[in-house]
Amino acid sequence: MNKALLSKTISFALRHKPESFGLVLDENGYAEVKQLINNLNACGKKIDFEILKEIVVGDEKNGFRLTKTKAGFAQITGTLFP
Repeated sequence: MNKALLSKTISFALRHKPESFGLVLDENGYAEVKQLINNLNACGKKIDFEILKEIVVGDEKNGFRLTKTKAGFAQITGTLFP
């Protein structure tokens, strides 16, 4: 799967239908990265953390944000940021 199509799938999963991808968003709209990667792979999308980072860094619209929780877990949100 090319990165542009994968980026659109991630956007859809995070912004529009997280439940369709088995994602649970926290109160701030973040999903656990591990859960996102595992669930996308279960749907037949080939992705790992390195590919995800490339998509986030290369997103010209700045539409994703990766963070870490206090416990050290990586999180991602699909909210647009100025």
